[in-house]
Amino acid sequence: MDHLLRGSLRNEMKHCLYCLAPLPEHFQWKNVFLSETTLLCETCRNMFTPLPKNVCPKCSKPLQKGEETQCHDCIRWEKSTHWKGILEHNTSFYVYNDDIKDFVARWKYRGDAALALVFKEKLRRLYLQNYVDYYPVPIPLSKERFTERGFNQSALLASFLATPYTIFEKLQWMRTHRTYRKLKEIAPQPVLHALRRNIDEKKQSKKSRYERLTFTKNPFVSVSSHEVSVKGKKILLIDDIYTTGMTLRKAAYRLKEEEAASVRSITLFR
Repeated sequence: MDHLLRGSLRNEMKHCLYCLAPLPEHFQWKNVFLSETTLLCETCRNMFTPLPKNVCPKCSKPLQKGEETQCHDCIRWEKSTHWKGILEHNTSFYVYNDDIKDFVARWKYRGDAALALVFKEKLRRLYLQNYVDYYPVPIPLSKERFTERGFNQSALLASFLATPYTIFEKLQWMRTHRTYRKLKEIAPQPVLHALRRNIDEKKQSKKSRYERLTFTKNPFVSVSSHEVSVKGKKILLIDDIYTTGMTLRKAAYRLKEEEAASVRSITLFR
């Protein structure tokens, strides 16, 4: 999938992927790496507001007054006998603000799939640091939603984690983990399409918080087969936005039913 997105850019790599402004001349030779720093101009990069340092260690939500070690949301989740321990941890990168809403709308709803490349470098770096033994599992779309959009944004993001590592990435991994292994032994885990969505819900962005939290049906079913078995595996759910955490927990619930050893998640925006 990565090479298809690269090919779709053609000569546009000399311009900002989002606003099409010309990139500075000294950036252009780096564009072959398609990193987040070279695909966007400075103005567009500034749309992305990193989450503050003081966030909930379990879900990445910025901590509010009175929340010293964990947010109230996670405390409530863990008090529930149904949801306790289902989703062990979520890491997010950026604040979901008005500028990002426009970016995501163009990416997801207006078919600009190549915008996913903006996140490749950051995703791979985090995966190599913390999740190399986890199997990426994208949050699936319903058939209706997939037909409407033409692609699944979560599957695009997950595909970046399954791309073979460069020698530089392998050496960095060995240095970070203070271990030595033969370079050929360091390989990414394959993406597991272990879930299917069989209920076409109203878009999450159109729901109120109350609707997100009170929709009781689980839209996901497990895809149980020898090829995609999650039994005993560490699973990393991949999605674009963490709002209430309900979608991720419903997905994690199905995976835990299939005896996944651990379920964590990475989301771009919080």
